[in-house]
Amino acid sequence: MRPVRATLALALLTLAAGCQSAAPHPTGRVSSPTPAAPTLEAADIAFFANHYSDAEKQYLSLLAHDPQSAVAHAHYALFLNYGHRFVEARSQVEEAVALAPKDGYVLAVATRVKDWSANSDEELMAAAAAGALAVKTAPQLALAHVFYSETLADTGQDAQALQQLAMAEQLVGGDAYLRAEVERERANLARDQGDKAAEIQHLLASRARQPGWAERTREVAEYYFANDQVDQAVTEFRSAIALAPDDADLRVSLGDVAMERQDLSLADEAFAAADKLKPHVAAIEASLAVAGFNVHRDSAGTERLLRAAVADDPKATAVAMLLEGFLRYIERNAAAADAVAATGPQDELQPRYRSRSTRTLDDVRLDDAGKALAAVNAARARAHLAPAHLDPVIQESATSHAYWWIFNLTLPQTKDLGIHQEVAGTPGYTGVTMRDRATRFGYHRASMAEDITHRGEPVSAVADWVDSVYHRFPLMRADLDGVGFGEGEITTLPIDVMDMSYTDATGDVRQMTPYPADGQQEVPTAFFGNELPDPVPKGGAYPTGYPVTVNFNPAARVSIASWTITDPQGRSFDAYVINPGPSSENVLSLLPKQPLAPGTRYTVHLGGAINGSPFALAWSFVTKAPTTQA
Repeated sequence: MRPVRATLALALLTLAAGCQSAAPHPTGRVSSPTPAAPTLEAADIAFFANHYSDAEKQYLSLLAHDPQSAVAHAHYALFLNYGHRFVEARSQVEEAVALAPKDGYVLAVATRVKDWSANSDEELMAAAAAGALAVKTAPQLALAHVFYSETLADTGQDAQALQQLAMAEQLVGGDAYLRAEVERERANLARDQGDKAAEIQHLLASRARQPGWAERTREVAEYYFANDQVDQAVTEFRSAIALAPDDADLRVSLGDVAMERQDLSLADEAFAAADKLKPHVAAIEASLAVAGFNVHRDSAGTERLLRAAVADDPKATAVAMLLEGFLRYIERNAAAADAVAATGPQDELQPRYRSRSTRTLDDVRLDDAGKALAAVNAARARAHLAPAHLDPVIQESATSHAYWWIFNLTLPQTKDLGIHQEVAGTPGYTGVTMRDRATRFGYHRASMAEDITHRGEPVSAVADWVDSVYHRFPLMRADLDGVGFGEGEITTLPIDVMDMSYTDATGDVRQMTPYPADGQQEVPTAFFGNELPDPVPKGGAYPTGYPVTVNFNPAARVSIASWTITDPQGRSFDAYVINPGPSSENVLSLLPKQPLAPGTRYTVHLGGAINGSPFALAWSFVTKAPTTQA
């Protein structure tokens, strides 16, 4: 299971591959003869005892004492990864790999961190490559097999995932943690196969192996949330809290999950408790402000909390942007918003923001919009299409919608495809559709479209859309003209919005735009889904091959007579087909039912008619070579 949808367990095996002389520690960690081990052991024990704040202090103390300890960096990386602090986790694991590139435990941790922090299908495949290297380097390390199994399952390789679990089971012995983790991965596989009964059975078995660790109860709660069994989820959350009632970090963790599941009452309760236990923490105050506004609609209290968060961490750009967005788009207080925007934090929560002393929040937003536009135009250039331009009015409209969503999360209409529409009478409402909202801000062109994702990084957001099916359609229209990129973020819950407008000209009615384009190199091999609407029909499975699409002129009447996708040996591939028409924006989509082979040239032939006149189209592209590095 990937981040947001399930929690991570920490690995406590510290020996490199081939070192079998040390005796196993009762918590699952192999004892180490190094002087730093007792401190590391104490941090691990604190973590399993649900004392997260104490555990982090001890990890940091160890790193201060020995900054060259790859194992300590790896342990801390997993701790951070569990807390969904993915940027910090990646930084720690990269340091660990740099210090010990052939250490099996470090490579296993790299697998888990890469998997959970993956921002694209490409990064997910890189996590799988790291896992393959980990088990090759450390074949006797049970945890390497467990972590690799999860990544294999996340990339749709269920049979191989089961093989890795079988290998892990031969190595775990009586270790409670590892036995629990094996059960958790069996739940993961059951979830992938749609077997909910088996999923909860394995999650409960996992908790039975480690009943005192709050994370096992949290995993059960997340299952109930994911299956809309809210009452059971809340009961399990309260049970998890009871295991560590005085630990603010656990309250934050549970609040984040409640926020992600859009149970704002539970999130408000969790963050309020965390704020009392650990006051003056900007991230907690910001999360409490958002959850509290959604539940209580207390504008003055929300503004106070957000201003307190900025004061407690004046270098946190994400928090300052949240305050500015609330003032501008929810409270409609332009003067106050301008005053906040004019100040530019000099260091930020997100490393993509490296500000100068004179940089403002407006600069940050414009910079991110420019990155998103450049990514869109790079994809369009590959397809031999003219570039789009950034339109400031559409930009304002898209940003407004991002903040409307954040501060109206409690509404059931904000879930699933309802995320594209606003509800009249709610705080920050500017129009039901993206067209209505653009009109409200002064844009008057008729034809518009919208893409939304939750990456929290502009280039990754665009990659989400380009590498998908339905979300690619509007980006590859020949008549795309102006775009606006809006973003907002509540600690672990970001939103990225791209609104698009199109010219009024009819254009060449016979124009066809294939993607991947003719001659394109380094094309991904697979598509892992997570798109609404789901392009794979009921009964289909992920991963599929990379989507192959052809955009036709929206005004054309298109019929498809034949198509083939073939490899160099002439073998053809079956695919899920979406035919061009009004419901598909006049785009043909061919989604191969199996991932494509790496480093291979594929040729597509297409035949049919446009407005009754026959056409034939042929082109080829080359998939990315296999990833070999961790």
